Amino acid sequence: MIFMKKRSALIWLFICIVHTNYAQNFDLGDIQSSLEGVSVDESIRFEEIDDLMFVRIQINQSEKYFRFLVDTGAPTGISPEVAQIIRPKLGRKVMVKSSGAKDDSLALVLLDSIKIGKLCFKQIVAFVTDFNQGEIMKCYEIDGIIGGNLMAAAIWQFDKSRKQIRITKNLKNLDFIQKTYRQDMGLYGWQKSPLLDISLNDKRIKEKVMLDTGYGGFFSWSRNTYQESLRRKILDSSRILQGSGTAVETIFGKDADSLVYNVQLDNIRLGKIRFDDPVVDVDLDRGSKIGVRLLNQYIITLDFPQGQMYAYKITDETPKKKLESFGFSAYIQENDIYVTLLWNHSPASKAGIRLYDRIIEVNGISFRNINAYNKCTLFLELRKILHNNQEIDIQFASEGLTKTAHLKKEVLLGD
Repeated sequence: MIFMKKRSALIWLFICIVHTNYAQNFDLGDIQSSLEGVSVDESIRFEEIDDLMFVRIQINQSEKYFRFLVDTGAPTGISPEVAQIIRPKLGRKVMVKSSGAKDDSLALVLLDSIKIGKLCFKQIVAFVTDFNQGEIMKCYEIDGIIGGNLMAAAIWQFDKSRKQIRITKNLKNLDFIQKTYRQDMGLYGWQKSPLLDISLNDKRIKEKVMLDTGYGGFFSWSRNTYQESLRRKILDSSRILQGSGTAVETIFGKDADSLVYNVQLDNIRLGKIRFDDPVVDVDLDRGSKIGVRLLNQYIITLDFPQGQMYAYKITDETPKKKLESFGFSAYIQENDIYVTLLWNHSPASKAGIRLYDRIIEVNGISFRNINAYNKCTLFLELRKILHNNQEIDIQFASEGLTKTAHLKKEVLLGD
């Protein structure tokens, strides 16, 4: 998940489920990452792209810096290229499921240390995977993931207003803690991802959700809970938008096509925090999750050792209460950009655009001559055009014919 922030976006989702408890040379249950020192307190700057957070780290004794995504919804992971450089201790392969429909067998490794700023984390279990399986991920050129099992050794405060992450072992070192809302936080499995109690539609739906900074949206509702809510007739059918295709890319590449939905809920309650009339995603996820856009409104502190989450409000910005769109999402595949998701009864569908039509030109910008050197630049340019404009002129290839259309954004769902 990755470039766009809205439902017509590609999303980074890394909920990984390991189906064996033992690796060849180490036992997952016996290994916990640690952080050297007692009076630990370090502030680091992060790079922000489409709300996601990236930091530079060092691994083991290597002097090389690597670029990692900060992802509470995943275990720590490294690329094969990084593994080749640092030569970690190898473990057994395990079956890993992404948050989408795909899974694969990945190797586990044991890292002696990860250095973030001046801090040194010790004994970190990580999975190894090729982060270039998805076309979008290639554009990020990331080397790995800082996951929950590393974060579990300390307290982490995320302040996007200052593009700063503060890591400590003592809450007294942190700003805002005395003025924040506090909520109990569980940890999921060996990957130690934070779990929070949440309720939807005036507490008629209750579940545990993952706080996932690797998901670029606000709230992603699991397909199972969505379908159960339909069976219980908790949802208003006029507040459901349906489409087809997929807007999700996981560590295993582009996810499987399916029916997709956006839903406008009556409200979401995260303890005492309430969000009214939010428009949320419904994907193929095995569990619901709150994404990194929560950090646009709150400074979030995760006390992993004590199992507590603290939230300090910094803005009155609220999650979107309507979906205004041209009605399609694009994806880049090799040397073409094509329509990967199409909403029903949208400007795009009414103009004759179909799933997998190739996008040739938008507002005079040509996408005919895409290659390995310009594909990311051109794709980013298309995203900006779709985000910043209320009207577009589009040329596309459909059923062997080149067609044109003039599209105006419409409110597809919400007030």
